[in-house]
Amino acid sequence: MAPWGYRNRSATAQFENEADQIFQGEIALRAHDAAAAGFPAYIIPRNLDQNLSELPRRLAGLKVGVPRAKLITNPNDLRMLGLDDPIFKCIAVAAQFGLDLLHSRCGFRSLKLTGIKILELRKEEDDEDDEDDHGPEPDRNMEPTQSFLQRTVEDFPVVIVRDLKGINGRTTKGDWSPDAPHQAAIIEINVVLVNMFIEALESLQNNVQPGNMEMSEGLRWERFRTILFRIGATIAHELCHIHTHYLIRDRILHTPPAVSYGPYTNEIVGESGRYWESLTFGGYIDMRMGSGMERVAVRHGLGDKTAIIGPHAIAKMVHRDFTDLPLLDRGGWEQEDSINARNAYDWKQKYGDIFPQEEDGQDRTRPDPEELSDEMVRYLLVRRNNESHTIMSDNLRSFALHCNAQLARNSNFSWRVGAAAAS
Repeated sequence: MAPWGYRNRSATAQFENEADQIFQGEIALRAHDAAAAGFPAYIIPRNLDQNLSELPRRLAGLKVGVPRAKLITNPNDLRMLGLDDPIFKCIAVAAQFGLDLLHSRCGFRSLKLTGIKILELRKEEDDEDDEDDHGPEPDRNMEPTQSFLQRTVEDFPVVIVRDLKGINGRTTKGDWSPDAPHQAAIIEINVVLVNMFIEALESLQNNVQPGNMEMSEGLRWERFRTILFRIGATIAHELCHIHTHYLIRDRILHTPPAVSYGPYTNEIVGESGRYWESLTFGGYIDMRMGSGMERVAVRHGLGDKTAIIGPHAIAKMVHRDFTDLPLLDRGGWEQEDSINARNAYDWKQKYGDIFPQEEDGQDRTRPDPEELSDEMVRYLLVRRNNESHTIMSDNLRSFALHCNAQLARNSNFSWRVGAAAAS
């Protein structure tokens, strides 16, 4: 068997062949190093360029809003945030991390493979029912996935932070126009996650203990990176849904059921975000509360395999070193320093739900938050004003590493993968 079980990976043959070419030199290195027999092994430095090309230089057109009322039914119920607002800062830093995940070699190829599968299944549906008009075909000569990412970097969708009960994030689709990603969808992020992030950030900036927790500075950094990873992965997940919308160009049509992973599918609708997560990480991402802080794990499909992602692996990704992706083999994995293998029962029993219960004791984990009204969706999708912000990406990455960088609008620094790996 090949070292670290790589040959067992169950992604598509195209993905395996490309990855084999990329990592064949490392396979030879690891074959001579018994200590690196597990997967992934962060002990051996990887000097390969793991980017799509260069990571984005800026995050443009970011608009973040919070509700003034429980129900958002008109523009007065929503407050758009400025650059110095802590909620805006947290969303901006997490959005940049999510975009960088999608620009990593593994993240981009996973997104592209997801899109290829969606287009192939859609073509089969069109062949069976030629009378249906599913909207214009994307220009495949433009390399649609790369074009989608370029457009998203230049005009990021609106983000609303609100109570989503038991779900991490949600996307509401609009009408995709040829060059206006902000009109494609609205991303919603659970305010519970953002409040955790702000608490972790302020505990570092002010050198205070977070809430009722007693943590060393090292553990406070660990918590900050963990929550950043969770929100960033959620934003990347939601961008996968917008990518699906970009390919299909029809707000009524959903992801084909075959494009899914784990329990998040049915006979009508798939889950492109979970499918992308499975290719990028080896399973879908889950976060629960441990005895001292939040922990994130990779959940393996419908089975009982669960692996807690270690702090070192998360720190590497926050430093934009994505060379360990995918973190796990989709077919199984071995015990390794950067993961902590568990079964799903232990994960659920020993780690608590991060989302609080309703005051009346009703279970909040049921994904049934109030949806945005049609009027608000239309208002947000066409809104173009001074409440959007463009931020240099290197400042957002520096903020993720030091928590004290200014979110300036201009810079001469060009960030590349590995640039902060030694920090």
